[in-house]
Amino acid sequence: MVRNYGIPPGVPGHADDTSGNPRTAQEAIRIDMSQRRYDLDGLWKTYWSLLPKIRAKLSYIDYDHKDYDKSITDRNSSLTQFKNSVWESRLEMNHQRGGWLDGIFGLQWQNRNFAATGIETFTPATNIDSLGFFLTETLFITDRLNLEMGARIEHQTTTPKSDQIKLAGISAPLPLPNSLNYLTYSLAASLNYEILPQTSAYLNWQLAQRAPDVQELFASGPHFATRSYEIGRINLNAEQTSHYELGLRFASEQVSFHANGYYKSIQDFIYLENQGFFFNFAPDPPRFQQTCANLRNCLPVFGYQANTANFWGYEAEITAYPRWGLPVNPRLTLFSDYVRGWFQNSNFGDVPRLPPLRFGGEIGFQWLQWRGGVRYTHALEQNRPGILDTETPGYHRLDLDLTYDWKMSEHKKILFFARLSNMTNSTIRNSTSFLRNFAPEAGFSAQIGMSASF
Repeated sequence: MVRNYGIPPGVPGHADDTSGNPRTAQEAIRIDMSQRRYDLDGLWKTYWSLLPKIRAKLSYIDYDHKDYDKSITDRNSSLTQFKNSVWESRLEMNHQRGGWLDGIFGLQWQNRNFAATGIETFTPATNIDSLGFFLTETLFITDRLNLEMGARIEHQTTTPKSDQIKLAGISAPLPLPNSLNYLTYSLAASLNYEILPQTSAYLNWQLAQRAPDVQELFASGPHFATRSYEIGRINLNAEQTSHYELGLRFASEQVSFHANGYYKSIQDFIYLENQGFFFNFAPDPPRFQQTCANLRNCLPVFGYQANTANFWGYEAEITAYPRWGLPVNPRLTLFSDYVRGWFQNSNFGDVPRLPPLRFGGEIGFQWLQWRGGVRYTHALEQNRPGILDTETPGYHRLDLDLTYDWKMSEHKKILFFARLSNMTNSTIRNSTSFLRNFAPEAGFSAQIGMSASF
């Protein structure tokens, strides 16, 4: 998989800017991504009734991500290059007990080498090695009631490949630990009850821990893909999430419906907080400063923080399949979703970069191998952007898609597609994006393409 797309430049500076620094010209950042993945999967169907299947999987993923300055012509030079190579293996053993218990237990190992290098070093090269044991069980209590349970315990070692890191704008290097070790666990349970035929309700609970990622620990420089200067925090603890969810499902030939509401509390929730000052990379040497007259030369500084945060929200969707006696099968959909997040300590305000309330509808159809639809989305303004972040206005969006599925044989097919995105050419500032003040979402665009599988 290969992708290449651009990040627009910052807000235009003063017309009398004559610094002559090559980085002060109106420039654009391009992002070049590529990914290669190889999987080896094996399944052994045994003769044991208690252990009928054993599955093993080995994967290798090589991910490369480069931030380019438009003025750099040498494709071997980049502002920042992210490399992420991962070896992963997984062993699953399915076990059954009569008709009332079904589950899987197994091991998962992952070895990941991460590096962010280039003209600006973003994080030190780091190795992350983890080994986890997991167990999932489904208990069929009655024909209408079942209980799903899961547990996982994992040990992770994060080892930077250098003993110090140089923070741009600070003369003295910062020492790094030899390694960081985390032992995390997760527990989950889901109770599913069939209220009526085609109608079921469920109650989910989860207590999960997550070890900090490399960027959250060791970030130390400009990240041009998000137009920010990020600073990690070495002493972060593992996040711990308590999640509660109640939902309802209904499915028939004419109507399908799904709605759920949830509440979660996260201890040591890790997030990027706007620090209220800038990193100016135009001077030599670069420096931090409280204000910036020319935003083309400056990046807002964000630091990783950890505080207890609470969230609640909902998701709902209903789809009707009317039978109007036409050769075309129509589809009518209404949907909505919302999430509200705030920090337990009110001094920290609202959780930044959350989506606003959204709702909309879709009119679609299916006829033979043809599928298509027109989708309308309305998002309200986000007036709880978080401390020092900016509010975003609401927007209306209209999209159209059309596909033709040509099945050449049982295992060979070609999918032709056409898409019209943001047909009203609305200005959309995405409240979840670091780039919302510099670059809105793409305006009207058209895509025509095909994909083949065999």
